[in-house]
Amino acid sequence: MHERSTLPATARLHHLALPAGEQSAIKRLSQFYLFHHIKSECTLKEISESLENLWLTLLMRSATSPPGKPKLARYFLHLVELHFKKERRPAFYALQLNLSSDYLREICRGRLRQGPFRCIALRSALEALRLLEETDLSVKEIAFRLGFEDASYFNRFFKKHFGKTPSEMRLMG
Repeated sequence: MHERSTLPATARLHHLALPAGEQSAIKRLSQFYLFHHIKSECTLKEISESLENLWLTLLMRSATSPPGKPKLARYFLHLVELHFKKERRPAFYALQLNLSSDYLREICRGRLRQGPFRCIALRSALEALRLLEETDLSVKEIAFRLGFEDASYFNRFFKKHFGKTPSEMRLMG
């Protein structure tokens, strides 16, 4: 029986292969937390930690490319980490990687089991939750920091992914 490590997720990055059961759980977690409504009994911290774990899992998956194959999924996630505040269009990342948008989508779905737009949205959502939890910035300031020119669009983006507005989520704190 496999024992769970008590080390923080960042200290476990060297364990790159995920059992099928965990992969399935990650997929369900992703669908539940990012693209469905969050139950009101979850705290902002719990939601944020779950999304951080999902992001780390995507990073770990991207690092498990077979030898000899380009690690384009890893490069894509690295670019997302660098540019997610300014660029949310998969076409931007495809251009940076000298790929077609269709091929980037194929790589992401094959390696990460999510399309590029969802990966970018996940990173933006994770940062939004972090800023809501750790700062006293207004929702408008958070929207601006994440590259949303319109705070109302940020509110719609956030509510689409979490079922609550940023203000409602902050109150759950």
